[in-house]
Amino acid sequence: LEQLWFQLWRRAQGAPRPRSIQVTPASEEFWKALAEMLRGAPPPGEWDGTEIAQAAIDGHWRLLGETVLVDAQLDWGRRVGRPLHSFHLQYHEPLRALARFADQSGDPRALAAIATVVMRWIETTSAGGGDAWHPYPISVRVSVWFEVLALVGAQLPAPVTKAMHASLASQLDVLARRRERQIGANHLQRNDAALALGGIGFVGDDAERWRAVGLAGTWAALEHHVLDDGLHFERSPMYHAGMLADVLRVMECCDLSGIAVPPDARRRTSRMALALRYLTRPDGSLHHFNDTASEIAPPTTWLIERAEAATHTKLAPVVRGAWVLPDAGYAGWQDPETGTRIVIDAGAAGPREQPGHVQCDALSFELCLHGLPVVVNAGVHGYDQDPYREYSRSTRGHSTAQVGRREQHEIWATFRVARFGMVEGPVVHSRNPWTVSGRVTGYAGGTHVRRLEMPTDATIRITDTILGDEGEPAFMRLLLHPSFTVAFEGAVVVARHQDVVVRIHSEPISQVRLLRGAEGPPEGWYFPTFGSAEPACVLIADLALPSGPLVTTITWGAS
Repeated sequence: LEQLWFQLWRRAQGAPRPRSIQVTPASEEFWKALAEMLRGAPPPGEWDGTEIAQAAIDGHWRLLGETVLVDAQLDWGRRVGRPLHSFHLQYHEPLRALARFADQSGDPRALAAIATVVMRWIETTSAGGGDAWHPYPISVRVSVWFEVLALVGAQLPAPVTKAMHASLASQLDVLARRRERQIGANHLQRNDAALALGGIGFVGDDAERWRAVGLAGTWAALEHHVLDDGLHFERSPMYHAGMLADVLRVMECCDLSGIAVPPDARRRTSRMALALRYLTRPDGSLHHFNDTASEIAPPTTWLIERAEAATHTKLAPVVRGAWVLPDAGYAGWQDPETGTRIVIDAGAAGPREQPGHVQCDALSFELCLHGLPVVVNAGVHGYDQDPYREYSRSTRGHSTAQVGRREQHEIWATFRVARFGMVEGPVVHSRNPWTVSGRVTGYAGGTHVRRLEMPTDATIRITDTILGDEGEPAFMRLLLHPSFTVAFEGAVVVARHQDVVVRIHSEPISQVRLLRGAEGPPEGWYFPTFGSAEPACVLIADLALPSGPLVTTITWGAS
């Protein structure tokens, strides 16, 4: 009811209009301390490094797989490309790399590039409205501008720094009036994190209100959005990592300012870091469950280092064997020495109050060998107006089984779910040998029961029991990472990459097919990050119902 009310209220409010707000920056000591903290825990270069900065000096911003020219003529008040691209442009994230590069090298070109973007943005968006003043881009941009001011605010021309302070105050004022309570979940959490930063970084009556609302919302999100096993309730590794990054920045700024952090907030943050580690592949990319793509959220290793420092808790080392996140519904087995990882999703789809990032991935699994992803899910290519959106959310975009053409959940539009299927699991039957199972009944009927067993360190046995109407077809899919070449050798499917050889055999079946990069409808696509689509081989085992259990054996070794 609250979400419905705020949907109506936000429409009645019309476009947000900026106001002049009388606040002043916090003490110079705070900004110096923030700068030292940023210098002491730099992100990995591929996330926020020199290469990004040098391209941005020339006005080349790499966003969602495309290069956008950002120059002094860009009208920031207009939408550029699809909504997701326009939002990412409005985040201003390349300014972080520019600020870090300028701080380290003193390169005046980097400072000039920052000043050009900031002043042009302020000039062309002064009327308010549009993507520039949407609460979500404001929330991300506030954090970026804070880092810029901390690292190079004193090196920028005084009028630029003054204009940034005034604009930040106006942006935070709009954000305070437009918190996304009609959406909730990660949107509202990110709004509150930005307000908390604004309330710490500025002084004045408005700043006090921002701080009170932002901190209360941030601590409440940790309590209500984080499950007891540490995972964000939307069950997306990407959005989980994003929330962890936000909470850590708020916690770090609180510590710099002498603001008390609730002890339970530190405990829950530590649990979030541990859960993220379970859902990160050996190569550092994120496992593709629900809406997840790599290179969007900060790197896991960096977040864990910061989490250990902020929570004063050292995470236990990664050990060989089974693990489970019972509340989120993820279970897995790993061997850090060989780089073998298996993760299965046997939990609920996500919160019914905000199903926007739900995918039909129940009982899907991902497999990594020698640190390389082998069996994967498609991931997410984009959101509004994206040609692959339906595929990425569909059952066929995942390494699981499908009853006829039925989907597990009634997915519609870009971010909508009507009826949910029922998912039960994970049930861990044994840790040695590792054996786990789960069950999903689709919203329109049809049941899939999956049992994963690991009889040896180089074998997985998947038993799928599929129930539907008599004469109805059923399909079991395994999507293989694009780096593997795949072919039939007799009745066995063999996948090869570097020295890794994987053999897959299913029985009994009526037919096994291999598709790669098919269209109409899409089949066999992998999305490593937003905007990037790579053809990938998908193994499809066809069955006619009723049928006995389908047993698929995956073995691996060196060539």
